[in-house]
Amino acid sequence: MASPFPCLVTFLVTFVFLCSSQSVFKPPSDEKCVCNCGNTVVNFGNENALKSELEQMKIAIGQLSQKIADWPDHEANANGTEVDKPQDSQDILDNDDPTPTSANANDTEVDERKGCACQNIVVNNHTTPSGVYKPQDCQDILDNDETTPSGVYMVYPRDNLGGFLVYCDMDTDGGGWTLFQRRQDGTVDFYRDWADYKTGFPSNLNGEFWLGNDNLYRLAVQKVYRLRVDMEDVEGNTAYAAYDTFAISPESQNYTLHIGTYSGTAGNSLAYHDGQPFSTKDRDNDEHPTSCAQWFKGAWWYSNCHNSNLNGLYHLGPHESAADGVNWYYWKMNYYSLKCTEMKIRPAP
Repeated sequence: MASPFPCLVTFLVTFVFLCSSQSVFKPPSDEKCVCNCGNTVVNFGNENALKSELEQMKIAIGQLSQKIADWPDHEANANGTEVDKPQDSQDILDNDDPTPTSANANDTEVDERKGCACQNIVVNNHTTPSGVYKPQDCQDILDNDETTPSGVYMVYPRDNLGGFLVYCDMDTDGGGWTLFQRRQDGTVDFYRDWADYKTGFPSNLNGEFWLGNDNLYRLAVQKVYRLRVDMEDVEGNTAYAAYDTFAISPESQNYTLHIGTYSGTAGNSLAYHDGQPFSTKDRDNDEHPTSCAQWFKGAWWYSNCHNSNLNGLYHLGPHESAADGVNWYYWKMNYYSLKCTEMKIRPAP
């Protein structure tokens, strides 16, 4: 039986080489994306964790190097062909048997996935004279490189609780927008409970999603932000609503909404919800005797009950049921469900 050590050493040496050569990564115009096979993201921004991993890998390589020294001078591979003892790790890289075995089957599987669908995730840890740069929001990313395209990036709120992925709109009105909601095709169910809206759903930020109220609070508490809501109807007409300030309270205060002065073309359908806590089908925080979330099949900052319902049912255009669609009253009233919506924040000037 072929020894598993060549494959193990190949993996370890390759890992160390990649880490040492890619500690600085800027998103190129034709960035290589991460295949959508678990959405794994290598985060080079966590410098201490990276150093620790490298030290552990060096120790492991040293131990395996000793095992190489103890190998017999000759050994048969999986095909029964006798091979010479490797002299060092590079020798293993140059002469590793490509035949799939139990030890390297996973490597082969990864190679065969090179053409799979991609998440377009960019690991955006730029360096500055003081060390690794950790952007707090999409505006930080754009300020660091004005050629950065729209896409999925890592951000690190200043609370030091860790980073998370966001979708950055680098095109609309100067760019730098961090999205926290998108509706576009009805493929994602938005009639969900408190826990789902707290953490966010789903993991694919290139489609429909809610970023999560916890993540939204972590972002919005950092600076003074403004809000923009972009909308499109079934006929392709577009409108927007902008608010010069935006904030939400923490979960202990039910993520209460706070917005400022309105401007735009869609009408001010969010003002009615200013100062209201967030409600879901299993957490009724509205002012109505019944549950607005259950009645209008959504989750929102309901009052008594709503002038907007962007997390409602995806009816796509005119609908007979009253106000339970993706509605924005002062643009399309309550019997028209919008085709596309995006809610996004950016630091106020």
